[in-house]
Amino acid sequence: DVKTGWTAGSGGLILKTTDGGANWMNQISGTSDPLQSIQFADYSTGWAIGQYTTILKTTNGGINWISLPLGSFDLLSSACFIDNLTGWLVGETGLIDKTTNGGTNWIRQSVGVHNTLYSFDFPNGNTGWAVGAGPEILKTTNGGSNWIHQQNGAINTLYSVHFEDSYTGWAVGGNYGSQCT
Repeated sequence: DVKTGWTAGSGGLILKTTDGGANWMNQISGTSDPLQSIQFADYSTGWAIGQYTTILKTTNGGINWISLPLGSFDLLSSACFIDNLTGWLVGETGLIDKTTNGGTNWIRQSVGVHNTLYSFDFPNGNTGWAVGAGPEILKTTNGGSNWIHQQNGAINTLYSVHFEDSYTGWAVGGNYGSQCT
């Protein structure tokens, strides 16, 4: 809702607000790894992604966080979940992993690039975009089974992407900058 939100950062920091950002409460993540991304599918279920292959999950609004296995040694950048079960991870060396069981198991997606991917967005369960160094823009129309490299005029790394629907979206980047989700 408009009053509830989370943020994550260095040292495993996770903060939650229930009053639109006026006050923030510390949540115990159980890790000291830097957290790169946090996303909630609903008020209770969320995931925090750390750069050292850390994947944390909560099913009670962040009161408790559990560590999930990845099975990969790539550094992670971001997560995108479309519901409590289906989501994707992106990271270095063109990593895109998909889960259909809430993060218990992950399946590597073949993307054909080796540059670091920083962000991605799925406006629905089939269509999604991933962006990163290179600059890379990848698109899928079948839930990540196949990814197609998109021609683009960008000259710098792209750090964040967001799509309102299957046709309208934005990607941002630059020479330097922080990663966004």
